[in-house]
Amino acid sequence: MNAAPTSHLSSPWDLQLFVSDDAKVKGNRCIVHALSHPTAEMPPDKHMTTQCGFWHKPQATLVQCWTNAGLPINCCGHGLLACGYRLLHSSLENSVILNMNGSTVNCLRSKGLYWLVFSRFSDASSTKTSLNKAQTIPVPDWTLNHFSNKPEQAAIVGPDNGYIILRWPKGYPLESLPVPAITVQKDTNRALIVTAASHKNATRFDENITFRYFAPQYGVAEDAATGSAMRVLAEYWQQVCGIEDLIAYQCSPAGGLLFSQLKAGNVMVGGHIKENNNDSRTTKKADSNATKPRQ
Repeated sequence: MNAAPTSHLSSPWDLQLFVSDDAKVKGNRCIVHALSHPTAEMPPDKHMTTQCGFWHKPQATLVQCWTNAGLPINCCGHGLLACGYRLLHSSLENSVILNMNGSTVNCLRSKGLYWLVFSRFSDASSTKTSLNKAQTIPVPDWTLNHFSNKPEQAAIVGPDNGYIILRWPKGYPLESLPVPAITVQKDTNRALIVTAASHKNATRFDENITFRYFAPQYGVAEDAATGSAMRVLAEYWQQVCGIEDLIAYQCSPAGGLLFSQLKAGNVMVGGHIKENNNDSRTTKKADSNATKPRQ
């Protein structure tokens, strides 16, 4: 993709994704830009937060996302959801088709929640199924280099730079785990998803699992609320326990509240979204034509 000057069609929107209704769970912040064309780089936001942008082509609405340093992200769940929210806010439709780096995702709103609809890993071709489905492995000894207690189960998802799921016993306080140092890259190139089932009488938001997400190898010591990890966990917990619907509390310092549902060949990941001081009336008037979803 060739670099080009960014052309903003309206003022950016400042959103918090995967928040709780009472706002005690802060979720993940994202700045959303409506663009006239793609751009290879985005100047870092003054608050050092993730940014995303969308623009229209005849048959699709395309999405790009950038890290807090302004570098492109290959796949960003909360960036896709933020763009979907922005588009649906300016539309009478309840769903919009988005495309990010060749992957097509449906975003829809239903009963106060906003959802991303992905194809299930298990419905891919046989080659991709064996690669992307969670595969249980012996718990690596290197986990004790980073955590004082060894998890009870481990599984890998995707290629060598994909994910490793580390599962602790039911009710384990994941908040007590330290954030792995950058030295974890000597042990694995995979992002770490640590998770545990919840006790019913000890939940904050009726969640049935908790989790955290670490990727210091890629400049993310710990993510606040991670939609892509929730997609992985939705299929993992269905594989190991038969759970079809998840409510997950992400135990990051900011906290995240995420939902998932497995339906036919799809996995849905959703949550609540809060606006941070956006002038919706001005923005909607400025980009009402630019942000009309095209399906």
